Amino acid sequence: MIEKGTIANTIRQYPVGRTMFSTPNELEMREGSLQPIREKPTREELLSHYIHYVLDHDLKISTGEEVVDVSGNLDEGFTVRTHFRSFGSSDHENTYQAPRHLVCDWCDGVSASP
Repeated sequence: MIEKGTIANTIRQYPVGRTMFSTPNELEMREGSLQPIREKPTREELLSHYIHYVLDHDLKISTGEEVVDVSGNLDEGFTVRTHFRSFGSSDHENTYQAPRHLVCDWCDGVSASP
């Protein structure tokens, strides 16, 4: 998984204590795994849920990388190119090969076929 910001960066930018608009079943990663105190989860409950899911499932997430190009197809696989700046050094690019991929809705100007 490639994330331009931090894990769940959009949610992290919400005000502290903000109640989400969606219900748990619309936000949870696994059915029944998000159990907020009230009807809808707060920003902190949702962030905790996502971070625990990543840790519990040992997901590899590359944070701070911007997707600059996606090419390929379902038959041959996909190539995903990213751009990032490491601490105290110049710009870098990574290239990932994957049989399938997911591109977030917020990727600026990047599109790919399903």
